[in-house]
Amino acid sequence: MSPQTPGPEEPRRPRRRKLVLALVSLAIGFLGCEALSRVWFRFNPGVHWRVGADSAWRLAWLRRQQGGIELYRPGVDLFDPLLGWRNRPGFVNDEPILGSEVVHIDSRGARGTREVPYERTDARRIVVIGDSFAFGWGVSDEETYAHRLAEALPGVEVVNLGGGGYGTDQMLLMLREEGLRYSPDLVVVGIVSADTERNLVAFRDFAKPRFVLRAGELELVDVPVPTPDEVRARSRLRPRLFDLVDVLRTAVDARGSGRARRAERLTTALWERIDAEARAAGARTLFLFAPIDTEIGAAGPGACERMALAFTEAHGVLLLNLGDEFRERQRAGETFRPGHWGPHAHAVIAGALARAIADGGLLEQ
Repeated sequence: MSPQTPGPEEPRRPRRRKLVLALVSLAIGFLGCEALSRVWFRFNPGVHWRVGADSAWRLAWLRRQQGGIELYRPGVDLFDPLLGWRNRPGFVNDEPILGSEVVHIDSRGARGTREVPYERTDARRIVVIGDSFAFGWGVSDEETYAHRLAEALPGVEVVNLGGGGYGTDQMLLMLREEGLRYSPDLVVVGIVSADTERNLVAFRDFAKPRFVLRAGELELVDVPVPTPDEVRARSRLRPRLFDLVDVLRTAVDARGSGRARRAERLTTALWERIDAEARAAGARTLFLFAPIDTEIGAAGPGACERMALAFTEAHGVLLLNLGDEFRERQRAGETFRPGHWGPHAHAVIAGALARAIADGGLLEQ
């Protein structure tokens, strides 16, 4: 009796077993890496402050949700599909918040109790755009440089549209959506070194819009911004391993000069657009740089200050650079608290702004 010839299925069985074993090994490896990624994020909750990756900021936001905070600053922030978040109209704090004793938001989302109508009055008008330093976290309403500026310029209306955590991209959108509705005579653009990195990311305090440069032109992307519910739903399905890869990729990118150059190109393009749109609406622009934290005690200008100086020189726009004044004041014995500016810093800024506006005739017709 002749031996039986193997059927066509038999040679395939070893290959199938190898394929199954390979897939199982990959699945086990992925699950192991996923578990390690989750452990890593658990023991590095502050990584978003060290590495400005979208994923790190999103996970930090998700952790805050466990404490019942809807967006970032309790009760103050309101979701906005274009800006990501904005000041909640009508907000009044009932206890100190983020170092500020008194915080009022008017019915249109501007900081303070001196509500200015959209319709023009006989008064000259200034609109301030910027981030949390312009908004004035850390001081009360009457201590912000916008409020003090209005006191220093009698008969002038000042609208503070600063937003906590804003990048230059959100400042441009705020100017378009709200600032120009006030028909300002002057737009003051607050510049802080932290803003430039924010222009590269799609998630910071919360999901946000951003601009990209395509063929030298600004293009708005990542809008409409996802709602908090949508962010939570997407995050439930996203592996933490992907988030860790994003953090590592961003950290490596930041070690070279490429990320800083991209931030500079994008930021200067946004500054140029802010200036152009303000001018097209009949307003003058005044860019304002003031140092923060260790910049005040530095020997000379930092990267953002140098970038602002180069931009304003190249484009012929006005810059009030307070870097030297702050550094000289500190060397003379004045103290400035770390983090958000205190009342003294706001007073210094308001005084310098008032002098620059008056000496430059920036509110003259």
